[in-house]
Amino acid sequence: MSKAYDSVNFTLFEHLLSYLALPPQIINILTNLLANRQNRVITNLGLTSPYQVHNSIDQSETITPLLWRIYYDPLITYIYSNSPGYTMETAWFTNLKNLTTDKIKAKCSVLAYMDDTLWVASSQAELNNIISIAESFYNMANIQVNPSKSILATNHKLDTYTPTIFNNQPLLLQPKHQPFKFLGCWFTLDNKQTQQTQLIKTESAQLINIAKRKQITNT
Repeated sequence: MSKAYDSVNFTLFEHLLSYLALPPQIINILTNLLANRQNRVITNLGLTSPYQVHNSIDQSETITPLLWRIYYDPLITYIYSNSPGYTMETAWFTNLKNLTTDKIKAKCSVLAYMDDTLWVASSQAELNNIISIAESFYNMANIQVNPSKSILATNHKLDTYTPTIFNNQPLLLQPKHQPFKFLGCWFTLDNKQTQQTQLIKTESAQLINIAKRKQITNT
């Protein structure tokens, strides 16, 4: 997402707060804190003139992640409830004499952390449907998405690839040997870790070089 917090549909936000059955007083406090605000900047020459703040929630506030989760959760919940995604399942023996077993399974169709979202689908058709629903929600909720930072990763063998269109742009198909990053972690589709290891070493070396140039000063 691009500038996830910078544009919030407050009508939708207020409706979601009501859906959670929050007291009207709390809803009024939250909406009044966020809507129709003015800011002034502190400079060496004094305060600037007031300027109008666009609809947004402040990134530096401790309550912001919770507000964003409330705002984004309807899409996450809908996709999770209506898309099969990927199912993980495991079984174990509960009685070695009778060889009885028990099992547990869990499905995953979406992983989201703040402004990063991973859609999980069992087919391209399912993915296209998820993206169509997501685009509809983004348009309604004023959420801006940068498709150039999105990729399509699959372990299916594809003879031909008809690009999935996301926000009027085709998604690039991730090469199996090329690492990609998600939430600070490197992955490759061929499960070979040589390149990830080298990338981590390079990043570590860069951080060490930066730390070497730092000096302790008396303040």
